[in-house]
Amino acid sequence: ATRLIHTQPEKLSVEEMIAVTNCHPMYSEAFNECAGIAFKFYPEAPIARIYMAAIALHKNDTSMATAYLSHLLDDYRAWRKHDTGRRT
Repeated sequence: ATRLIHTQPEKLSVEEMIAVTNCHPMYSEAFNECAGIAFKFYPEAPIARIYMAAIALHKNDTSMATAYLSHLLDDYRAWRKHDTGRRT
């Protein structure tokens, strides 16, 4: 998968591309490049958008981060309460 992301990215799923992204130090050139490839091939995938937004925030580009995340406003998963496993 590490080689395919650069030579034949169309053969990888977004999950596989993100797994390759995570093999690199966070926000390194290679990390950013792999996340960018995932977004290029899967622009509607929430995980690709979240990674690109995180990279934009790391670069202090809040406008770009907002643009990436704005497409997720109607995604029910963004609004669902997560069960933390704690009981009160």
